[in-house]
Amino acid sequence: MIASAASLRSLLAAIVVILALAVSACTPNQGNVPGFQPNGPWALSETVHQPASTAAKCVILQGRADRRCTPGALNPAITQDTIHGTICVPGWSASVRPPTAFTNRVKRLAMVNYGIIDPPSTVELDHLIPISVGGFPGDARNISDPRNLAQLWPESWTGTPNAHTKDLQEHAVHAAICADRITLKQGQDQLLAKWTHP
Repeated sequence: MIASAASLRSLLAAIVVILALAVSACTPNQGNVPGFQPNGPWALSETVHQPASTAAKCVILQGRADRRCTPGALNPAITQDTIHGTICVPGWSASVRPPTAFTNRVKRLAMVNYGIIDPPSTVELDHLIPISVGGFPGDARNISDPRNLAQLWPESWTGTPNAHTKDLQEHAVHAAICADRITLKQGQDQLLAKWTHP
């Protein structure tokens, strides 16, 4: 009986730690986000990310991210004036992409937020606004940065549309921006309109 009680206490302690980590990783701290505009198009609300117990509030609908949970986040270093020295330079996106160890952790958190219980290999952790279109790459130094889960979401490899479909559209938008056929903001707005639902 003593071993059972000790095991139960250990299990409960582990659950408390996991829930505390999930809540701290999912609670926006807008005051510490450089460039955050509280009423801007990328504004986060205090209810954006929920603990696993209420994760059903984040729903992928017809292959699109839930705007309440994943509104997108921008890289403040990328502006219309800087695109030809950053996102339009071959290899630039790869140079700022966060490490896999970080994205694997965020992927698990994002899957919890969206209530996805399938194996992680069934989804891609996708940047809602691609790095190549001025999206926030992720903050590997601070897993709790609210921009991580505002920007990264678990996108399915299957169904229609899916991660492959979005990749093709991302490349087309990136090419149009770098050829000066559309502005950076127009490209970002196109992807947000296509890949999120209210």
